[in-house]
Amino acid sequence: MALTFTVDSFTGVTGSACVSGTLSGSFTGSACGYTGSLVNFSGILTGYISGTYYEVVNRYLTSFKSFLKRSILKFDLSSISASISSGYISNPRFILNLKTIESTEVPLDYKIYAFPISQSWDMGIGTFATGGGNSGVNWKYRKYPDTSSVWYSNIDMESNISGIDYLNSASTASFTKGGGTWYYSAPTDIVNNNSQSFCANISGASYICTQSFEYSKSDIQLDITKICQAWICGCIPNEGLIILTSDELNPKATSNLKFFSRESNTIYSPYIDVQWSDFTFDTGSLSPITSSLGISVSIKGLRKEYKSGSKVKFTVFAREQNPKKQFTSFQTSYLTPKYLPTSSFYSIKDNESEESIIDFDTYTKLSCDENGNYFYLDTTGLPQERYYRILIKTELSDGSIQIFDNGDIFKIVR
Repeated sequence: MALTFTVDSFTGVTGSACVSGTLSGSFTGSACGYTGSLVNFSGILTGYISGTYYEVVNRYLTSFKSFLKRSILKFDLSSISASISSGYISNPRFILNLKTIESTEVPLDYKIYAFPISQSWDMGIGTFATGGGNSGVNWKYRKYPDTSSVWYSNIDMESNISGIDYLNSASTASFTKGGGTWYYSAPTDIVNNNSQSFCANISGASYICTQSFEYSKSDIQLDITKICQAWICGCIPNEGLIILTSDELNPKATSNLKFFSRESNTIYSPYIDVQWSDFTFDTGSLSPITSSLGISVSIKGLRKEYKSGSKVKFTVFAREQNPKKQFTSFQTSYLTPKYLPTSSFYSIKDNESEESIIDFDTYTKLSCDENGNYFYLDTTGLPQERYYRILIKTELSDGSIQIFDNGDIFKIVR
C-alpha cells in the first residue's frame, strides 16, 4: 500500500520494503528495512508500514482506514416478548433512539446502518474517570482478556478491502479487519419459535436497517423492527446491535459521531421506542367539536405523580370555550365533554429539557369512548424522578391544526 501524508514524527517499523521520499530533519536507521524514528518527514512511504504517526495535513489512505469507530449496544426484550405473547401488544414497530453527544466533520449526506450482532460479547468496565480499561469487548476480542474470543478467526489489519461495499450487501470483508461480526439476513437453518402473526414469513429476510441523513441533525431514530422481530421469534439470538456509518467506505473521511450511553447518567440513554396501535373510537352520545374557534382542551383527573411501570389512562376533556347559553336542568355545556376528530394525537415532553419523549405520530392517536377522548400510557420506559408534560394536537375539518400545551405536568416516581 502507499501512504501520502505530512507528519511531525513517525515511530515504528517499515518492514523489508524501502522508504522513498524527501527527508527533512533528523532520523536514525536506514531507508530500507527501516527501524527508528523519522522527524519532520514529508513524502511517500511505500511497502509494509506499522507504528504510530502524528497527522498534520493532507493525509489520505488508499487502503482501509485504521481509525474506524463503531457502537455496540444491547437491550433486554423479554418483557416486550411477554406482552406480545399475552396479546397486550400487537404488531409492534421498534424504533432505536440514540442521542448525539458530539458530531464533527460529518458530511451533509450519509447513512447510519444497524446490524444484529452474531456473537456474544462482554461490556467493558472501564470508565473515563479512571482512564478506561482493557476488560470486555474491544476491536479484536469479544471478551478480553480471553484471547480465544476473537471476533473473526482470520483478522488481518493490513488487508486492503477498499472498493468493497460490505454495508449494503453480504460480505465478510469487514470481518477480516476486526470490529465485530453480524447477520445480514436470516440464516438458512432458521427456526421460528414464536407463533405470533408478526413473526411469520421472515425466513431469508434482510436484517440491514438504515437511516438516511441529509442536512439534518445526527440524532438516530432508526426503524429496527425486522431485527427485533427476528430476536423475539427466536430466528437469531439477541446479542445486540452494531452501529456503523456509510463514511466507513470513504477513504478520505474524517467524520466523528459519538452518542450518549446508559452509563452517561443522563436522560439521554439509548432506548427502543415500541409502537403499536390501541386506537378505538366509539363516541356514544357525545357531540363533536365543530368549530376551530375557541376550543378548550385539558387532561381530566391528572395526578401529580405516577409510579414507574404503571399503565395510566389519561382522559382528554374537550369543549368550546364559549358555548351557546341555554336554560336547562341538565348538565351545563361547560361540564359536558365533546369529542375531537380522529386525527387527534398526544405527545409527552420532558418538562425540563423540552425533549419529546413520545412525539405526535400514527401510534399516538386519541381514542374515544362515551366519556370523551383518552389515551393509555405505559410508564415503564420513562426515566424516573422526572417531570413530564402532555401536549394534544388536533387536525380539524376546516384544515386548521391546533396544539394545546396547558402545562399538564406529572412526575414518574420510583
